[in-house]
Amino acid sequence: MRGSNYMKYCIRTMTLLISVIIIGCKGIEVQYGKSSLDSHPVDSDGDMLTDFEEKVFTGTDGHNADTDGDGLPDGWEWFSGLDPLCSYGLDGPDGDPNNEGTTNLKKYLLNPNKYKNRGLFYKVPK
Repeated sequence: MRGSNYMKYCIRTMTLLISVIIIGCKGIEVQYGKSSLDSHPVDSDGDMLTDFEEKVFTGTDGHNADTDGDGLPDGWEWFSGLDPLCSYGLDGPDGDPNNEGTTNLKKYLLNPNKYKNRGLFYKVPK
């Protein structure tokens, strides 16, 4: 994550922590979908991130598997260390942040299930 997106991530994380302390996890679950405390997490768009994780941590759309429209699923981008809200530069499909000579899109197409069922805190349902 870079620049303003990193700041948004920090703000979201702090908001979550404060909310957990003040109102508890159950209040957040009702508003944002099921959390890691629930045995049945929800991934409405099938992008390898639960609705709760997308709303609270990544800022991506829980009903759109590719929020930035670059052809790379949000979860794949997140777990690859890319910004799922940025579709250009090193974070986009033509980027190669590791200078390996392979674009992000090619890496995804070669192994689309690399992070299948991973989730931020627990496995996402198939």
